[in-house]
Amino acid sequence: MNPISMETIDQTWQDLVAMKPGSFTDLVSDFVQEQPYLLSYLMAVDEEHLNDDERELLMFLGTVVWRIMSQQGKAPLPKATANDIFDAEDNNFNMLRNYHEDHDPDYSQAILKVLQSYNQWELLNFVINTLLEDDEEANIRENNLAVMMIYLKTVIDCLDR
Repeated sequence: MNPISMETIDQTWQDLVAMKPGSFTDLVSDFVQEQPYLLSYLMAVDEEHLNDDERELLMFLGTVVWRIMSQQGKAPLPKATANDIFDAEDNNFNMLRNYHEDHDPDYSQAILKVLQSYNQWELLNFVINTLLEDDEEANIRENNLAVMMIYLKTVIDCLDR
């Protein structure tokens, strides 16, 4: 998939913000139809560690990521399988773990390194900035931000094939 432009991200975000109440439920239904494994993944990850606000934001941003990526091109997005998800998640956690072991334990440096070489860096940057903006408003605990970023990057990776 070609890199998604900031214009596509901004336009899709504006369209989502302008949706009438209740329309987001229809969007989630479309997400379920097109990507059932991804939605199940987002609902199941870290259910014992994430609070309700964190889970809600994760689901919301996962749906937003899917919507933004589905606006790119004319072909439908590849349907993610359970194996695709587990492979992408393992790769992401291994990358973070390896970087953490080899370098400064500051995850922000690992994130910057990923952004610099990532095909969908504009979208991942949008996700990270949205998480950071919402962490105080939505009762997001700082120690869960990095793992939420990994879960959302996993979604992006599964759709960016």
